[in-house]
Amino acid sequence: MPVALLHQQLETELESIQVLAQLLHDESNALLARAQPQVLANLSQRKTAMFERLQAQGQERDRLLAQLGHAAGQAGTDAAADAHPDLQPVWQALRQAAAAARDQNERNGVYIHTHLRYTTEALAALREAQARTALYGPRGRQAPASPTASTRSHRA
Repeated sequence: MPVALLHQQLETELESIQVLAQLLHDESNALLARAQPQVLANLSQRKTAMFERLQAQGQERDRLLAQLGHAAGQAGTDAAADAHPDLQPVWQALRQAAAAARDQNERNGVYIHTHLRYTTEALAALREAQARTALYGPRGRQAPASPTASTRSHRA
């Protein structure tokens, strides 16, 4: 019976990985489309919930592996799949889906890093341009754009 329960657990994890993969795909599309921050925040919350679900499912798998006398984690699941060939197809599908999800998550991380670097560089360029731009104060005199100069111009 524990082998049947382990098989069912692996199928449940596979379904969860497939949901996560879809979320990662949606996140990738949102990042490439420069979606509104709220869209990305929503996807991030849903991703976090799926990671937590997968972690709990992994703990349940480890419990079932222990009942069968196997170690926890991938090594134990490999051993269980070797000992019970009927587990092989679902275990291989789960490993492949997990690898694909990991790769997509890494690509999304690169997209996020690229957007962050672009935004940081754009802000720096705007700040530099603002610092060089001469503004006119309330008396029509040219004043630098620094906050202290603006404050002095308004006081004068």
